[in-house]
Amino acid sequence: MAKEIEIYTWTTCPFCVQAKAHLNSKGLPFTEYVMDGKDIELNAKKREYDHWTVPIVVVDGVCIGGATELRALDRAGGLD
Repeated sequence: MAKEIEIYTWTTCPFCVQAKAHLNSKGLPFTEYVMDGKDIELNAKKREYDHWTVPIVVVDGVCIGGATELRALDRAGGLD
């Protein structure tokens, strides 16, 4: 079953780069929202998803966390 994946990032964040590389390595499409210089918008997303760091990874409308949680979800088969 296809997943809808959104990821909110900063271009210089190593965890953001890592999360995107992980998704790319699996061939999973995702929508990236680069939040560089968009502090007000990013803070709104942080509040909305109750996740206070980047990346913010959203799968099927649910924030799963960041890069670490993305890898854990994948290991559990949640991205298949």
